[in-house]
Amino acid sequence: MGSSKKLFHCAGCKTVMYCSRECQKGDWKEHKEICAIKKRENARWAAVEATPGGSGLPDGITMFELEARYQKWEWAHRSLVQGVITHGLDLITDPLNATRKILHIIMRPVDRSVHQDSARRYFEFVDAVVIDCQDALHFRDPWPHIVENLHQKQALSLRAGQGLCAALVITAEPMAERTLMAAGLSKQNLIGAGFKRPDPTWRTWLKHCMNTGDKYPGGLNGCLRHSPNGRLNAMTRLIRGLRPVSIGKKRRDKRNGLHSASLRGR
Repeated sequence: MGSSKKLFHCAGCKTVMYCSRECQKGDWKEHKEICAIKKRENARWAAVEATPGGSGLPDGITMFELEARYQKWEWAHRSLVQGVITHGLDLITDPLNATRKILHIIMRPVDRSVHQDSARRYFEFVDAVVIDCQDALHFRDPWPHIVENLHQKQALSLRAGQGLCAALVITAEPMAERTLMAAGLSKQNLIGAGFKRPDPTWRTWLKHCMNTGDKYPGGLNGCLRHSPNGRLNAMTRLIRGLRPVSIGKKRRDKRNGLHSASLRGR
């Protein structure tokens, strides 16, 4: 796709973007279910925002504006996303962890007194946990779908000789769940991107970067600094947002943030 080609939003969910009608039609089988979920979510929040007092979101913004903030946050922290996927799932020790585990980050939107109009600080850290795929299959929707989608993407990527895929699920209520995927994962690619050894302190610097707006200090940043015009290298370009899906309300464990048991269906 050329750089001058304009993208357009799906008319139903108003979230996913396509480069052509043909591309949209080709994706419809996979997108149909989630499009319906997002469409209902949009209608629900439009009704809430139309009532006195609105949605109670930071800075008096709408859900659509919160969505825009999330997109800016994701782009601003793209190297952090790759770094935390790599170290959170310990892909350096064993890239096959990408087939067995999913990283889950919980965050919340903050107001201008905190973020000071910095896209890197639109959301603050709440918790980050590593979830076993076998456990996630027994969680409430959409977790089984997320695991199934991850394994389908991995099979396609391996058949195409492009390496493994790894998933990061982001919860930032009241938005729907977001799933990001990093592809092209192999020890050779990770080392080439500057990831040479495991980092068990990943949760500490994840919280620091999210809450201060600092850039990710790890290996990938070195690659980015040497990339022409600050563009992402081939590996990090493969980080892409998957379809947003709704997971509903979750209980929080006050001692450890999110506990995986709270996601199990009743």
